[in-house]
Amino acid sequence: MNETRLLGTVHGARDLKTHRGLFQWLQRDVQSLLPHDILVAAWGDFRVGRISLDVVSALPGVRTTEVLSLALTPFLSGVFEQWVDAGRIPMSCPLESADWGDTSEAERASLSEMKCAVVHGIKDERGGIDCLYVALSRHACDHQFSVEAVEVLLPYIDAAFRKVALLPMQRDATWAGAVLSEREADAADGPGDSILSRREHEIMQWVKGGKTNIEIAQILGISARTVRNHLQNVFRKLDVINRAQAVFEVERRRD
Repeated sequence: MNETRLLGTVHGARDLKTHRGLFQWLQRDVQSLLPHDILVAAWGDFRVGRISLDVVSALPGVRTTEVLSLALTPFLSGVFEQWVDAGRIPMSCPLESADWGDTSEAERASLSEMKCAVVHGIKDERGGIDCLYVALSRHACDHQFSVEAVEVLLPYIDAAFRKVALLPMQRDATWAGAVLSEREADAADGPGDSILSRREHEIMQWVKGGKTNIEIAQILGISARTVRNHLQNVFRKLDVINRAQAVFEVERRRD
């Protein structure tokens, strides 16, 4: 890696305060060391799909929006799992079969051109969340060069994003995931001496009301897979094999 360019990139990150400044720094300095067309900074609880993000790109229609955040959640959760499985080390992966979800026509037109993702992240031990950075490119991956670049640059990119204030939509408590986290809900006790957690009781109330896993997921803001996992835990704890038996057992224990 060119040391002169690296020093210039580090120096350029010192006084960043605005999204415009961040955009210019990424396009001018970081671009010369880590070529990319879209840079996604994502943070939150990837396990349950409660993710917030920043998207920086010069491509039309690709910006930080609530719609884009929701649409990219499945993709980012999948990339996060790959990164964890790889040992939380820098990695690159092809994007020929990527599912861009329910993005807009303009967003999909740009995202569908991406051929490579370079991925690395940081575990925020103090905040208890994961931060993932994904550089998307329209060109095939140069694995060794890209992985080395993102490993060296990640601390500076992470620090730069943290300096810039959140956009208004990101300060919204619901969108940013500031509500009770899934882990907190998992650990919280249910009513009385129940063996079910608060979240499991909440899900069972919706099951009793006839809601499907997908409907429950939409109501609670979690993934359908997470709902299914909770129900499997409920079945195990109550020693039942289906939803009807689980509802009956919950009501019986409540009486």
